[in-house]
Amino acid sequence: MSGFGRITGEIGAVGAVVEVELGLTREEIEHRRIDNRSISTGFRGRGVIDTGAEASVITEAVVQALAITPVRHATVLTTMGQVRTAAFTISVTVGPGYKEPPDPLPVQAYEGLIDAGDILIGRDILNLGELVWKGQEQRFSLSLPRTVRSGDA
Repeated sequence: MSGFGRITGEIGAVGAVVEVELGLTREEIEHRRIDNRSISTGFRGRGVIDTGAEASVITEAVVQALAITPVRHATVLTTMGQVRTAAFTISVTVGPGYKEPPDPLPVQAYEGLIDAGDILIGRDILNLGELVWKGQEQRFSLSLPRTVRSGDA
């Protein structure tokens, strides 16, 4: 059975910022187990919601912490123009500290420069749920898919 995990917060100077946990996808964990390679414990950090970004972007620090390799390279349009960069498949959990957080989402994120935070949460993630922006109250809520387990409802 599915539902939604709802994350709420304040809109600050850099916009809507949420706690995130970034990690390896289940498939990558399984490949590393088979190959007897190290498995990172994940990366906790800050995500900035960016409705103008078509895809999510992670920092070099995240790439290094997770010890991930690119799945492909692409030329992407950024605020600084076209840039050639690497894409990585990662698992993103938004609001891991919440009682009922959304499920980890497999995401193909690009490496790039981010002024504030460790990941720009783009429309690739936002399109999976609903973002409510309460400008006058300076608050937001983000609902993303969550598997409801027995005993949760």
